[in-house]
Amino acid sequence: MPEEDIIPNLAWCYRGQQTLPGLCCLGDDTRRVADLLDHLVEFAPNPATHEMEHGFTDNEMTGDRINRKYNNDEPFSAYVFRTIADPFAGRINVMKVISGKIGHDASVRNTTRDTDERLGALHVISGKTLDKVDSAATGDIIAVAAFKDTQTGDTLSDKAKPIVFRR
Repeated sequence: MPEEDIIPNLAWCYRGQQTLPGLCCLGDDTRRVADLLDHLVEFAPNPATHEMEHGFTDNEMTGDRINRKYNNDEPFSAYVFRTIADPFAGRINVMKVISGKIGHDASVRNTTRDTDERLGALHVISGKTLDKVDSAATGDIIAVAAFKDTQTGDTLSDKAKPIVFRR
């Protein structure tokens, strides 16, 4: 295909998840890293265009389908995408807040495992350090230590408005 047909349609293909890029570069060549970042800025979809996540009311994902918008006014929901084993803090769960706001010492529902969890201190990961924050809102990536049952792939949500996201 000619380049004049490929370049204008790359962003459209990425947005529709019809094409997924396979980009690579050497980390010691900063010019190539800059090219990689320029490519992502130009062609990758803007996160603001993604309006909502889809989930279910029950753990088996057979119940009613629920849409949760990326908005602070929606009920709280978060997806745990990573668990870190720390020799001092123990297990640290890293999650993305999908909707709503949450403060430290709040009680939430682990809808994947049907258990209640109490949030301790909320942290933002900065390199190898954890910086404490008072609250988190939609789109924030936060880390929480000392959950009882929560693991990678779990959904946390408001107790009154439960939702389970696909793993």
